[in-house]
Amino acid sequence: MRALVGAPVFAIFSAYGAVRLIELIGIARRKLLIVAALFIVVASLTIFVKRYFFEYPTEAAIHWQYGMGEAIAFAQKSSYTCVVLNSDSNSNCFAIQDFIAKVPFYTQYSPQEYQKSPIPPWIGGSRDKIYALGKYRLMSLSKQSKLDERCLFILRPEKVSELAAKGYNWKEVYNIKDNRGIEHFKLIEIIKAKT
Repeated sequence: MRALVGAPVFAIFSAYGAVRLIELIGIARRKLLIVAALFIVVASLTIFVKRYFFEYPTEAAIHWQYGMGEAIAFAQKSSYTCVVLNSDSNSNCFAIQDFIAKVPFYTQYSPQEYQKSPIPPWIGGSRDKIYALGKYRLMSLSKQSKLDERCLFILRPEKVSELAAKGYNWKEVYNIKDNRGIEHFKLIEIIKAKT
């Protein structure tokens, strides 16, 4: 994404190089070079359209945490006193950076309170620790021996089946889907903890 700003510069260099190449070769080969260049442009445009309009929206939804704002807004309005986000590395969910940026942003968390929090800076942080900002907690669910029944859990759909496999009973409170019907988050509560 950061390299995207350089794309126009590279396009200008490429176009300049192509024009100079056409000027340097003879007239007989010039038509062949122009046809080859047109073929490359059409092929590149076709690949771009496929990747940008068909593949990227699906991939970007996961990487840009589609639905996180909606999930946190729901949690803010709910009566839950604790909201848990999963930090397991295999859950494609949250890293410490996501937690300390998105939760304060979507909850309008007080900057004064944020400065007092014991959360590490952007770099550092461990997936094994439990971090808290107000009623929000970031923790590795796979490393917890028992999960709190009073909390609302914001999880990726595949993580919910792992909880069921561990013996937890749960009920879905809310789910977040994109406009194509792909589910990105489940908001659940545990109705009976594993004994």
